[in-house]
Amino acid sequence: MKQYRVISADSHAIEPPDLWQRYLPQAYTDRGPRVISEPTGDIWVCEGMPSHIAKRPMGAVAKSKEKAYAAAAAGEQRYATDANDWNPDARVEYMRQDGVDAEVLYPNYVMRAFGIPDPDLQQAVCQAYNDWLSDFCSTHPQELFGIAVIPVFDVDWAIRECRRAKEKGLVGVLLPQDAPDGSRYSAAQWDPLWATLAELNMPLSLHIIASGHANTNWTRDETGEESAAVGYAVLPVRMARAFGTFILEGVFDRHPGLKLISAENELSWAANFLGRLDWGYHRRTMAKDPMVKCKRLPSEYWHEHCYLTFIDDLPGVMLREFIGVDRIMWSSDFPHLDSSWPESRKFLERHLATVPADEARPIVVENCVRLYGLGET
Repeated sequence: MKQYRVISADSHAIEPPDLWQRYLPQAYTDRGPRVISEPTGDIWVCEGMPSHIAKRPMGAVAKSKEKAYAAAAAGEQRYATDANDWNPDARVEYMRQDGVDAEVLYPNYVMRAFGIPDPDLQQAVCQAYNDWLSDFCSTHPQELFGIAVIPVFDVDWAIRECRRAKEKGLVGVLLPQDAPDGSRYSAAQWDPLWATLAELNMPLSLHIIASGHANTNWTRDETGEESAAVGYAVLPVRMARAFGTFILEGVFDRHPGLKLISAENELSWAANFLGRLDWGYHRRTMAKDPMVKCKRLPSEYWHEHCYLTFIDDLPGVMLREFIGVDRIMWSSDFPHLDSSWPESRKFLERHLATVPADEARPIVVENCVRLYGLGET
């Protein structure tokens, strides 16, 4: 079994611009995502979706913040400037430069795919991405671990794709924060999917801004928020809502093997959230609510089923006693602007300076290894 020192529990794969022309069935290639070069720059286009500026993916890493902002201001919006951005050997070399031994890979552009309105197209786009990601990770199976993207228009289709993803070596699944039919994830129709994920031992991730609402116009989600700045600041509310649904409405009672991850939503919100859940439960505030079906104290489910990734949240680390040291996983967020690359080891030294070694190691290694079974042969 491979020995790890530092694992990023949430980094991002960089999709090559021709991914869908290579992996989509021919019937969908003219409708799926692709990069179009315009005189002013490159843009992502996909049928049914707003166009999106395609910046060079590696232009947004942390050490180059000033350069990234300057490049954006100067109009440097070219995506395919360096094929190493989606070369798995180069990716592992970037990790080594950063002192990171392994990465759990979430999508980059494909988080927007949950906003594709045509169900058949969305399923084909995500399935093609999962195929590419499996191929990408298979070149370094002890360092690169992929998260499959699963549309949920059709529960039976989603179950088949989860099984296929498991067979292809992917270690978890990403679902939209909100079901496209408006149902709650506690509804009975979702139980076969949760049962499948528990059976497959594939953790379920909900990632910041990965939702149909957010990726059609993320500043106007179901709350009606119009300000992008305010929308960003209150994003943890949406994650808390989702976790509250799973905990209070009986999902974990029915599926004791299911694991749920809050990805890239930091930590601090969770301490207050857990306190409010238990306070309401003790005070019987929830007693007459027919939707509350959990059989035990809400925090007990949290400490058995729920995990969080964080990038930079010193207050959250200080609250680890309330959140649970065994629930927390660090992430570099490579290659995004928030990333600590290429100085993640120095960042961790500063961030965990007052954390005892027997608590720091679970945060940077052990929790992720245990959750995903990383390094097992």
